[in-house]
Amino acid sequence: MSPTLITRGRNDVQLAQNVAGADFKDFSYEVEVTSPSNGEGNPDEITLEAWQADEAQKSANVVTHDAPRGMQQAEAAALAWSKKMAYLTYALIWLSFFMLALQSSVSSNVIQNAYANFEAAPEVSTAGIAASVISGVVRLPAAKLLNVWGRTEGFLVFVGVYLLGLVILAACNNPSSYAAGYVLYWVGYDAVYLILDVFMADTAGMRNRAFAFGFASTPFICTAFTGPLAAESIIKRASWRWGYGIFAIVMPFVFIPLAVIFKFYQRKAESMYIYGREPSGRTFWESVVHYFHEFDVIGAFLLTAAFLLLLLPFSLASYGRAEYKSAAFISMIIIGFVLFVLFGLWERFGARNHFIKWRVFKQPTVIGACGLAACLFFSYYTWELYFYNFCMVVYDLSIGMAGYVGQIYNVGSCFWSAVFGITVYVTRQFKYTCLGFGLPLVLLGAGLMIHFRSAGGGIGYIVMCQIFIAFGGGTLVIGEDMAVMAASDREGVPMMLSLIGLFSSLGGAVGYAVAAAIYTNTFPGALRDALPEGSKDKAMGIYVGGYLTQLEYPVGSAIRDAINAAYGVYMKYACIAAVVAMAMGIPCVAIWKNFRLNKPQQNKGQVEPCDGLALLNVEMMRPIRVGDKIDKCWAMSELVRPWPYLAQDIREVTHNVHSMWAGGVPDPWFQRYTRFPLTRAAGVTPDINPLLPQAHRLASAVSLSDLDYARNNTPATMSSSSQHARKWSTMPIDTNAAPFLSLDYEDEVVYEDDQRQTIKHASICGLVEQLTRHDRLDVSFNETFLMTYPTFVCGRELFEILLQRLNMPPPPGLSDSDLSRWTEQKQKTVRFRVINILKTWLERYWMEPPTESTMDFLRHIHAHVQPLANVPTASQLITIIEHRLKGQDILKRYMTPPNSTVPKPVTPRNMKKLKFLDLDPMEIARQLTIIESRLFARIKPTECLNKSWQKKDTDRPPSIPPSRRTSTSTTSSTSSIERTTGVNATILHSNQLANWVGEMILAHDEMKKRVSTIKQFVNIADNCRSLNNFATMMSIISGLATSPIYRLHRTWTQVSPKTRKLLEDMQSLMSSDKNFIKYREKLRAAGPPRIPFLGTYLTDLTFIEDGIPSHTPPPNVMINFSKRIKVADILREIESCQAVGYSLLPVPEIQEFIVRNVQAAGGDVEGMYERSLALEPRMAGEEKMNMGQLGVGMVGMNMGRGGYISTGSHMSSVVIASMALR
Repeated sequence: MSPTLITRGRNDVQLAQNVAGADFKDFSYEVEVTSPSNGEGNPDEITLEAWQADEAQKSANVVTHDAPRGMQQAEAAALAWSKKMAYLTYALIWLSFFMLALQSSVSSNVIQNAYANFEAAPEVSTAGIAASVISGVVRLPAAKLLNVWGRTEGFLVFVGVYLLGLVILAACNNPSSYAAGYVLYWVGYDAVYLILDVFMADTAGMRNRAFAFGFASTPFICTAFTGPLAAESIIKRASWRWGYGIFAIVMPFVFIPLAVIFKFYQRKAESMYIYGREPSGRTFWESVVHYFHEFDVIGAFLLTAAFLLLLLPFSLASYGRAEYKSAAFISMIIIGFVLFVLFGLWERFGARNHFIKWRVFKQPTVIGACGLAACLFFSYYTWELYFYNFCMVVYDLSIGMAGYVGQIYNVGSCFWSAVFGITVYVTRQFKYTCLGFGLPLVLLGAGLMIHFRSAGGGIGYIVMCQIFIAFGGGTLVIGEDMAVMAASDREGVPMMLSLIGLFSSLGGAVGYAVAAAIYTNTFPGALRDALPEGSKDKAMGIYVGGYLTQLEYPVGSAIRDAINAAYGVYMKYACIAAVVAMAMGIPCVAIWKNFRLNKPQQNKGQVEPCDGLALLNVEMMRPIRVGDKIDKCWAMSELVRPWPYLAQDIREVTHNVHSMWAGGVPDPWFQRYTRFPLTRAAGVTPDINPLLPQAHRLASAVSLSDLDYARNNTPATMSSSSQHARKWSTMPIDTNAAPFLSLDYEDEVVYEDDQRQTIKHASICGLVEQLTRHDRLDVSFNETFLMTYPTFVCGRELFEILLQRLNMPPPPGLSDSDLSRWTEQKQKTVRFRVINILKTWLERYWMEPPTESTMDFLRHIHAHVQPLANVPTASQLITIIEHRLKGQDILKRYMTPPNSTVPKPVTPRNMKKLKFLDLDPMEIARQLTIIESRLFARIKPTECLNKSWQKKDTDRPPSIPPSRRTSTSTTSSTSSIERTTGVNATILHSNQLANWVGEMILAHDEMKKRVSTIKQFVNIADNCRSLNNFATMMSIISGLATSPIYRLHRTWTQVSPKTRKLLEDMQSLMSSDKNFIKYREKLRAAGPPRIPFLGTYLTDLTFIEDGIPSHTPPPNVMINFSKRIKVADILREIESCQAVGYSLLPVPEIQEFIVRNVQAAGGDVEGMYERSLALEPRMAGEEKMNMGQLGVGMVGMNMGRGGYISTGSHMSSVVIASMALR
C-alpha cells in the first residue's frame, strides 16, 4: 500500500490506493493507510485488498475480454440499454418477484389440501424434505451455468423446470407424481429467484444494489396477506390443483418478456460492437470436453453431493425421519465431510477450471458473510418452528391473528430491507450498520423473548420482539449479500449469492433439527411436571395431539396453564439457542472489510492483479518496508487524480522530481485516463508527456517482485526528461565490494555512452541478463526486447536461456555468509525477474504462431514452471500458460463503449433505401471511423516486424487458427480481410476505399451529380480529419487524386472554390514534404482517440529494416539493439493510438451500405479510365496514358495502379508516402 496522498488539502486515501499500489497479495502482507488531512481515513477501510470494492470501477464500462461467455453477455447487455429500458426491466423484475411471492403464498396454503387428498402418504413428506435440500444445493451448478452458458439461457432453462413442476402438480393423481412435481417446482423456484438476483446485480451499480435487492423483496409485504385470501378463493371456486394450474398458465407471460429484453439487448450490444461472440473452432466432441472442464463437472458433483449429504440428515432429523444416533445420520455426515475433502483435493490438483474461485471464497469477508447467513437462519428457525402453535395456545389467538403475528418477520424484514438500501446509498457503507444496528436488534429481540415468553407478558411484547428481529434480519440479509458481492468480481457474483443461499439453507436445516430436538426433549417433561397430579397421564396425548388438542382445554384451566408453562420452557431454551447462534455472528461481521461504495457503478468487485505506475516526489520518499503503517503524508506532496471527472485536476498537477512507483492499477485505467498532459511549475518545461501514453505498457513490465525488492532496498528513481521518461530502476548494488554480485555477461554488452543506460550492441546472453538484472530494472529495455525479440531470437531459444537464468548456480568457493548474501540479493531477485518476464511475455508479447509445435512449446514451458508454484507471481504465469494452451487470447483489448456524451446519429428518414448523397457527411465519416478503428485495432506488433506485410501468406505463419480460416476466393473483400493480418487488412481496406471514391464519382453521367459526389467526399474527408481519422481521410483524398478522377477538368471547374480550398488544405496537411512533417505534427498535437495514417509507420519501418544492419560486422558479431529500439519506438506510437477507442454509436444500416459499396469497388483502374474518357473525352493536348500512367495524381506523379505504389505482393497504403500533395 502506498502512503496517503493529498491534493489541495483533500483526503484522497482511496485515490492514493488506486494510483500507488492496491494489490500485492502475492506477498501476503498488508499496509494500512490513514489520512492526516481531515481525519476521515480509516485503516479498516482501505488496505491492499481494497481493489475488491473500488478498483474495478475503472473497467466497469468495458466487456471483459477473457471472461466467460455468460458474463460477457451480461456486461454487454448492461452497457447497451437506455435508462428508460433499465426502468422497464426493473419493473418486470419486480413483477416477477411479486408473482413468485404470490404463487409461493398460495402454494403454502393449498398444500394442506394436497396432504389431505393423498392421505398424508409418505411420498408427500419425503417430497418436502427432498425439495428443501435439492433446491438449496442446485443453486451451485445453476450459478456456474449462468457464467458458462449465459444469464438468459439459464433463466429460460429453470423457468422451464419451474413451469414443468407446476404443471405436474396441477395434473398429478397420485403421491409419487405429486412428489416429483413438488421437487421440480422448488428447484425451479429457487433457481429463478437466484437468477433474478443476478440480473439485478448485473445491471445495478454497487451503491444502488442494496436498494435494488431490498426493493425487490417488497412484494412479500403484499402477498403475505393476499396469498391466503387468493388460496381460499381458489379452493372454494375450483380445487387445490388450480392453485398451481393458474400460475402454470400466467407465469410464462411474466418471465418471457424479461428474457426477451435481455436477449434483445445482448444482440444490440453485438450490433454496437460492444460484444462479439467469436467462433470457437471446436468440433462437437471438443466442445463437450471443453464444457466438461469449463463447468468442472467433477467438482460440481463432489460439492453438490457433499452439501446434499450434509443437509439431508438434519432435514430428516427435523421431520423425525432419522435419529442423531442412527447409522444413516452418522454415515451421511461422515461421507459429506469426506466429499468436502475430496472436492478440495480435486480443485487443488485435478481441476482445470475451478468450480469456485477460491481466492474469493477464502477472503474473510466472504467467509464471514456465509457464516452470518448460517447463524441468522439457525437463530430464526430455532424459535420459529413452533412459534405459530405458541401464539395460538399461549396467547389464545385466532388462526388469522396468529398468522399475522407470524408474518411480522416477513413483512418487517422486507420493508426494512428497502429502507436499509437507501441507507447504504446515502452512507456508502454497510458493515458498521450491520454490526452496530442489525446484529444488536436481532440479539435484543431474541433475548427479550426469553423474558416475555409467558402468557403473563402480553402479546404486545412478543410483537415488539418480532419487529426488532425483523428490522435486524432485514439489515443483515441485505448486508451479507452486499458483502459477498463487494468482495467478488462480477464473474463470482452468481456463485457468491448461491453460496449465501446454500449456507442459509444449511443454517435453517440445522436450526430446524435443533428446534425439533429442543421441543422433543423439553416440552413433554415440562408438561408432565406442570400438570396436576390427576392429569399427568394425559401428558403424552396432549404432546402428540399438537396445538389442536391443546386448544380444546379452556383458557385458565390447570391443564391449559400447564401447557402454557411447557411452551414457556421450550421457548426459553429455543431463544437461548437463537441468542447464542447470533452471538456467533458478531465475529462473522467483524471480519468483513469495510467496503466504501463510492462509485456510481461497480459491476466488477475485483480485478486481476496488474502492475501500475504513479508519479511521486522522490525528495521526501524513503523505502517502505513490509508492515509499515503510514500515518502521515511524507511520501509525496501531490497526487495524480486518475478519474475522468477530475481531468482538469490532472492537467493542473505540478511536480518536481519524478520517480516511478509500482502498484496494482488495471490496464483500462491507463488506456482511458492517462492521456492528459502533466505540466510542471511555471518556468520549468521538461517534457514528461511521453510517460503517460506508455503507462499501460510500463505497467506490465514492472513486476510485483521488483516493487518488493525496491521497497526493501532503496527508493526508485526516474529521470523526468523525455529521453528517459520510461526508465524505472533501483539504485545498483555496490558490485565492487561484492564481486560475486556482478553481472556475468557484462563484457558482451556495449552501451551508447558512459552513463551505461542505453544498450547499443549485445549478445543474446547479454541481453537476457539485462532483461533479468538483479540490481536494476529498465522498463524501456524490457519492453523493447519483448516487442522485437522475433527479429533476433526464436521463442524456444529465448526460453532455454531464461531457464538457465532461473536455475543459475552460485559461484564456486563462496563462504556461507557470501552464499546467503548471493542468494538473497541476486538469485531470488533474478528468479522473480525471470518469472515476471515469462509472465509478461506470454501475456502481452506472445508472437508464436498457433501451431501444434507451439502447443508443444507451451507444454514444455508449463512443465518447467509448474514446480515453481510457490514463487510469487508464478501461479499467475501458470494460469496464463493454461489459457494459452486452450487457444485463448490473454491480452485484454478494451473498447470505449457509448455513453451519455456519444453524439446522436444523423440518419435519413428512409433507412431502407439509402442513397449516398442523402446521407449526412459527418455520419458517414463516423461510420467509416468505426470501421477503420476496428481494423486498426487488429494490428499486432509481430505484423510490423521484418516487413511481414510484404510477404505472401505462405511466407509467414498464419495469424488465425486453421479452424477459423476460410477457403473463399480473395475476390471477396470481407473474407480477405478476415483472413489477412491487421496490417494487410488495413492496406486492403485503404485500397478499396480509394477505388470506391473513384467509382462513385464515375457512376454518374450528369456532371451536376459528379460535382455533388466530389463535394460529399471532400466533406466526408474533412469530417474524418475533425475526428482525427487520418487514415480514412488519406484514402479519400487519394481516390480524388487518381488519374481517372483528376482528369475530369470540366467537372472540377464546377466544384465550388470553398470545396476546392478544403481539399487543398487536406492535401497540404498530408504532403510528403520533409517526411510528412505537417501531418506528423498534427498527429502529435491531436488528442485521443485517433487513427493514424499507417503508411508513414510502414515507410519508417521499411527504412529502418533496409538501412540499418541487424548485427555488427564480424569478427565480434553482436545483435544491433539500437535498431530494435528504433523499431520499438514506432510500435509504441501505434499502440498508443490503439489504446483509446471512439465513443461513436454504430448505425448498422449505414455501415452495411458503406461496406457493400466498398466491396463492389473492384479496382479496375483501366475500366475506370475508359469510363472517365466516355464522360469527358480527351481534350486537345491531353496525352494518351498507358497502364503505367493511370495513377498520375494532381501534381502529375506516377503512383502505380489506382494511385498506389506496389510494395512487394500487396498494394500498400505506404504508397501515399510518395505523394507530393500540395
